[in-house]
Amino acid sequence: MDAHVNAPDKPFYLHYCTGAGHAPHHVPKEWADRYRGKFDMGWDEYRRIVHQRQLDLGVIPAGTALSAPDPDFPRWDTLSGDQRRLFARMMEVYAGFVSYTDHHFGRVLDFLEEIGELDNTLIMVISDNGASSEGGPLGSVNEMFFFNNVAEELGENLAQLDDLGGPKVFNHYPWGWTNAGNTPFRRWKRETYRGGISDPFIVSWPAEITARGEIRTQFAHAIDLVPTVLEALGIEPPATVRGVPQAPVEGISFAHTFNEAEAPSKHHTQYFEMLGHRSLYHDGWRAVCPWPGPNFTEAAKKGRMFSSPITPEVLTDIEAHDWELYDLTKDPAETSNIAADHRDS
Repeated sequence: MDAHVNAPDKPFYLHYCTGAGHAPHHVPKEWADRYRGKFDMGWDEYRRIVHQRQLDLGVIPAGTALSAPDPDFPRWDTLSGDQRRLFARMMEVYAGFVSYTDHHFGRVLDFLEEIGELDNTLIMVISDNGASSEGGPLGSVNEMFFFNNVAEELGENLAQLDDLGGPKVFNHYPWGWTNAGNTPFRRWKRETYRGGISDPFIVSWPAEITARGEIRTQFAHAIDLVPTVLEALGIEPPATVRGVPQAPVEGISFAHTFNEAEAPSKHHTQYFEMLGHRSLYHDGWRAVCPWPGPNFTEAAKKGRMFSSPITPEVLTDIEAHDWELYDLTKDPAETSNIAADHRDS
């Protein structure tokens, strides 16, 4: 790292943003081939396997239910053999894509160890949203089809099966794998159920964090990373930079949780909004107002589509009838809407 070479006694900062796992899913074929056959069980069974694994590891609280199968994509056992073959390969490519990225992130860690700074480096690893749905219900060999409402043809996509992951295609997996990637939550990116806004988050700083391999359950948001780093380093954000007044830093530090697993969360309330889909978190509760509906199948029954305008009349209707409420202390995966029981709250 040039910063270390040029000033070995000066702290360094690296914001390492990879293309993975964003579309297109491009990776050398040998990395995708490592997963050949690993997803032949399909997305429904894969969700069940991952859910149980999460429970066994304690990644999700004991008793967390698995959200119901989403009605917007088909069950795996209803697909044709050609569809299964194509969709399984799309997931193999994605898995290789992520593993390839993980390998090269490992090279960064190896270098930190080589220069003797691994233990003294605060490392934070996080994604920016839940798994992506831009592949559509049947996956895609060109994600631009999805954005331009161009229908995918199974035969044409199968003809490009061996090209998946390479420069000839702009491939993305189908919604079934999107949903599976967000296990145990429902839905996906661009929506504000937990499947759209929740991500794994890893923090490492061996020199200052005595805990090893522990899980923290306090609420945190992406905007909390900067305040946390500033507190960990004992730095106050500058009021001005080169004479220019700075806006206050948003977010709340969670540095107090590094060595205190039971420390209370200091981030109590957070609002989310994406393309009309809204939610509000407050001290273990989440209120969600889905747009155009809890899924596209249910939305269609009301004549609503993803691209439908939110007119004053529609807004009045959804404000009155569509807000959902979840108690995350009992229902982390948002499987039981209890809004009807708390209308006066």
